[in-house]
Amino acid sequence: MSALETVPTDDVLLDEIQSLQGIHGSELGIQKIWDLIKAEHPEWSFGLKRLREIRKKNNLAPTPPRNSSLPAGQIILELKMVLPDILGGGAWEYDEPFPAHLCTPTSDPKDAQPLLAKIIGEREFDLRAKYKWKCLFCPKKATACYGCQSGALTRTPPLVVNAMYPVCSMKSLCGTFALTEAKRRMNEVHVPSK
Repeated sequence: MSALETVPTDDVLLDEIQSLQGIHGSELGIQKIWDLIKAEHPEWSFGLKRLREIRKKNNLAPTPPRNSSLPAGQIILELKMVLPDILGGGAWEYDEPFPAHLCTPTSDPKDAQPLLAKIIGEREFDLRAKYKWKCLFCPKKATACYGCQSGALTRTPPLVVNAMYPVCSMKSLCGTFALTEAKRRMNEVHVPSK
């Protein structure tokens, strides 16, 4: 370091990073940030590693897109599994890989139903096994869940809300009651569009 060079504090560099990201966006690369700071303050002595650590420590580093680790043609579907208040309520949220072509404005929602039914069925099974629910309408063990879905597949990210009604049997009177209750409750659900 020459006599004319100075070492800026972490706080000073943090201010510079925040200012540059405010102007150029958070996706600005660390090398470009270094170049811009050095162009403005050639007398400063600091390294890329230090800049990277300051940015990371202050949660300013860009995060990879949610869909970046998915195979081509896949996006993340937000799935919310909701239990009625009568059973204590509850909601479980999952991020599920889902084919992007089923989430376009021109796609038919009916094409997504088989895959949605499979995903929801797997999640319901896991939740029933974990929580060992009783039937919503009688004291027997729940062996199935009547589910009623509402969703917005063209939303970003796509969202499906599944209201679950644990029942002893889908073919029993309890299953009929669950169907009636699910339809009534889903008329009250609002799915936000982003």
